[in-house]
Amino acid sequence: SLACSIGEGLTGVVSKPVEGAKQGGLGGLISGVGKGLVGVVVKPAAGVLDLANKTSEGVRNMVVDPSTYGSRKRVPRVLLKGVLSVYDPITAEMWSVHQACKRG
Repeated sequence: SLACSIGEGLTGVVSKPVEGAKQGGLGGLISGVGKGLVGVVVKPAAGVLDLANKTSEGVRNMVVDPSTYGSRKRVPRVLLKGVLSVYDPITAEMWSVHQACKRG
């Protein structure tokens, strides 16, 4: 989107004066040059704002709805007395159930 906006701004420098000249002669050409020069600044700026908007929207979605970036693939491994053992899915599931029962 940002690259497209920059490209549109640059091509507008040529296309807007040509369009203006076709439609309004010399006055249209001058108007087209003005529109093209404004477009060189405005279109890339709009692209930068759109990029910032999409980035903040993605961050917001991750914070508000964690399911958008995935969920837990397995239950956590068991850590007993500070010793980290090899992952065992059965032990991890039993520990998870045990912790849920303790919480009530």
